[in-house]
Amino acid sequence: MSMWRIDPYWDPIWGGRSYPMPWPAPPPLGGPKQTAAIEKLLRKPLPLVKALGALHAYRTMTTPQWAAFTGMPALANPGSTLVTALREAGLVEISTAAIARSGVASRSWTESSNGQPHERSPLLVRLRDSDAFAELVVPRLTWPEWVGVTGGQDRLNLGRQSERHNVLAAELALRFAEYAHVGTVLGEAFSTFHLLFEPGVDLTKQGKARAIQLQQAAADLTLVLPGGPRIAVEVTCNVNRSFGAKVERWARELEKFPSPLPNVSVVFLIAPSNADRDRRQIRQITRVARNEIEAACARHTGTSLNRTRERISVAHWTDWFPAEHQLSDDFLLLTASRPPVDPGSAWRPTELIRTEVDATFGVPGDLRAVIDNAGLLGQTPSWLRAPTSPPDLADVLIADAGWTRLPHPSPAHPTRPPKGRVLGAASGAVRGTQTPRRLRGLAVEANALGSGEPPSP
Repeated sequence: MSMWRIDPYWDPIWGGRSYPMPWPAPPPLGGPKQTAAIEKLLRKPLPLVKALGALHAYRTMTTPQWAAFTGMPALANPGSTLVTALREAGLVEISTAAIARSGVASRSWTESSNGQPHERSPLLVRLRDSDAFAELVVPRLTWPEWVGVTGGQDRLNLGRQSERHNVLAAELALRFAEYAHVGTVLGEAFSTFHLLFEPGVDLTKQGKARAIQLQQAAADLTLVLPGGPRIAVEVTCNVNRSFGAKVERWARELEKFPSPLPNVSVVFLIAPSNADRDRRQIRQITRVARNEIEAACARHTGTSLNRTRERISVAHWTDWFPAEHQLSDDFLLLTASRPPVDPGSAWRPTELIRTEVDATFGVPGDLRAVIDNAGLLGQTPSWLRAPTSPPDLADVLIADAGWTRLPHPSPAHPTRPPKGRVLGAASGAVRGTQTPRRLRGLAVEANALGSGEPPSP
């Protein structure tokens, strides 16, 4: 496992708490310091795009997770020039004490002689709820750079949840990206019901209640297998009343949309807090979760060719990750349990990694397109971006301008015939005319990256 990151499940950093913790007051906005920070970030905007894109997708993460998602080690150090600029620009918040407030010492938590957090401490980071991005940064980003942060969504994902929940989801996404056989991994911002079930639907033409539901209901993350099937993951820390409502929503949507279009299933991954981790509590949580899922599947059975019970499952964090910094074969195979066919019978084990696409229900190539498109997003780990062929968004800008190809200056002597090549075409070691790098966004990095292996820490 990634030993340079804390294990947010097994490492005793939460002190049995999973509810929101207090954050220190961020630095004030406005003034020359903020202006200078934004100018510094926009000189080379791709690091900014990746840093904000990762936080937009997952809300909250530790600084080592932030560095792993983006491939930028500087983000693990809250005192680095890049992190300092992001804070002074009013774009992110860094918690200098949130994890340590539990009072439980972690092997990854150290303090300097003056009592301040050491630069290698696993601090928390999230987007700052301010207008700095919309008012000061967006007007100076190119369209592909803006897409790299937001994925084309109108606003940043600033909603708050339990820090432990968000950090567990981010860690799970990283482990899928690092060790599992997946095409790509999408964060919560890109796991909404709208994108999972009705990606081509115009929300403005939906009823208000339906549009809100499609935009706000979301999984914690989504795995896209190499063939295109989507496996949504719900990290489940408790089974309170809201859990039943969540299961009901999933069962209703899974019944409404046939499985192979667009091939979505969901797994509830049970990850109880430290206080609920003894065997009796885990058995109780599992029993309640299974009862809720069975009841929902009974209400929303689906059709004979599209049974809801075949697309909803339960797994345990400890089955996939039995000890600190360890993973099992169950994780690599995405082993989970599906509801029984007959009431009262046993739950059925399944290996979700073997989910396949039935080509009779759609073109598999269309389902795989999201893997290439994710190469344009800052939330996508660099080694998953490397083997993709993302579309060149500059082509869209060129078409919108009314051109059929990239314009270039007219020849100085138009009546003189060209000598062997068309003006603007490649010649020897000289490339053909290309769009500026900033008009290609993260597609530049996807095309330049190497073998697709995760960077060494």
